[in-house]
Amino acid sequence: MEVARFHEMQLQATIRRFSVLIEPVILLSLLVAGLLAGSTSLGAISAAFGTGSIGSIAAGVTATVAFTFAMFVEMGKLPYDMAEAEQELQERAARSRS
Repeated sequence: MEVARFHEMQLQATIRRFSVLIEPVILLSLLVAGLLAGSTSLGAISAAFGTGSIGSIAAGVTATVAFTFAMFVEMGKLPYDMAEAEQELQERAARSRS
């Protein structure tokens, strides 16, 4: 049971390390969408995408897919302040002191 919990926490730590790369993907996809729409206003971007008046359909689709994937990864992160994690860290600290 303890080994499984350790591996789960190790997996979450790895996901958190790579999730640092998600924010640049979000910003770049919004930047591309803003450049295609000619405005950084989210209303203007959605209106341009809705009417199809963007310059490059391929760039718009790529930005949309990247943004959707980034949001999927961002929403899938578990909070780090889980009670099990805190208890595990306290137990490790107590073991290392003794």
